[in-house]
Amino acid sequence: MNIKITFIFLFTLLSIGTYSQKKTQKLYQIIISKSDEKDIKNRDFVKIDSLGNILSFNKETGEKVNLKSFNKALTKFVTEESEVKKIPGSNNFSPLTVMPGKGQYSFGITIIFLEDYHNEKEFKTKTEYKWTSVSDTNQRELFFKYLSKEDKLVMEKFLD
Repeated sequence: MNIKITFIFLFTLLSIGTYSQKKTQKLYQIIISKSDEKDIKNRDFVKIDSLGNILSFNKETGEKVNLKSFNKALTKFVTEESEVKKIPGSNNFSPLTVMPGKGQYSFGITIIFLEDYHNEKEFKTKTEYKWTSVSDTNQRELFFKYLSKEDKLVMEKFLD
């Protein structure tokens, strides 16, 4: 009898623990762009793929992010920032960036998670989570605050 009660207790405890954990989504790709009104031609453009490789203007950089911590940061960013818009997958094209006005900065992030990519193979564009900002100040810190120290140091090299 004691074994049954112990088994039921452990099963219930493990079920509740597993159920209550937030699901960390895995990255398919993220595109980050930053520019200012004076330097639109030389704006920063960074892409991170599902292996954590960082590409700058679609060229390999040899740098990587820690995928485990980066995936957690992205999941937290998408769920906590109210300005992140979920754009469902479709066969329509969506623009990547917004252009800043005089004396302003633009900062844009487009995230595609691996699960969405696999579930929406029939669409040209997969479900995207987008956040854009046009402001008098560089808004990258709003995203950087979610990153681990190591990932932040790597990203700062490309998004100064």
